Amino acid sequence: MAALGRDGVMADLRARYVALADAHAPVHAQNLRNWNDWVAYVYDVQLVAALVPDRAARVVDWGGLYGHVTAILRALGFANATNYLLDVAPAYPEFQRTFDLPTLTGSDPNRLSLDDASVDVLISSGVLEHVGEHDAGDEATVLRDIARVLRPGGWFVCWNLPNRWSVTEWLARAARRYRHPRTYDRRRIEAALGGAGLQVVAARRHMLLPGTLHRWLGWCGTPLWRFRWDDRVSRWPLLSLVARDWIVLARRGR
Repeated sequence: MAALGRDGVMADLRARYVALADAHAPVHAQNLRNWNDWVAYVYDVQLVAALVPDRAARVVDWGGLYGHVTAILRALGFANATNYLLDVAPAYPEFQRTFDLPTLTGSDPNRLSLDDASVDVLISSGVLEHVGEHDAGDEATVLRDIARVLRPGGWFVCWNLPNRWSVTEWLARAARRYRHPRTYDRRRIEAALGGAGLQVVAARRHMLLPGTLHRWLGWCGTPLWRFRWDDRVSRWPLLSLVARDWIVLARRGR
């Protein structure tokens, strides 16, 4: 098991990821280089670790790009963590070899190449909101398939799900930068997951502060402490409305 590293954020693991990204210039790797994005991944994966104490559980990171979430899971002792990819980036084999990442690939955006009731935890880390873009998949169909592959009582954990009222989305629109074409509120989350046979156990907005402000607060406590504080503040009434995104915990019925 890898050491957690400085401040518990696996800085050594991130340094290896950044070095590989610098060497191979993979596409869409900004989140690997961004320190605050990395800390957010570690924070969210630690929430999974608290939710699922059994380290023998089969955990699948759906659409994990370069396998960083899988690598963090494995560093926390989840030996059966797997990265699931629909589209394999050209540089991915380098990451797969370097970090010894168990990997499954699929060809159908609406159906996972996984057996029925074979997964204890399926993670969507910034993936669900992109289903249907460029005519690749249908949200309702793929959610039903996620329910299919989960064992009875299994967890669907979804984070980075963009909040409908997010100040980050507003700022992106004002600056004419990329913004998510599909955003969510609680009603939409419960309708989408409930329609697929997944029971929403918890859904809350989190991550209020933009990354720039996190960097300015670098003097204030450890990175994980700042994210814990940010997570708590983002639950306050009114502030919660404009938090960046949602984290959702849902289960398949037993």
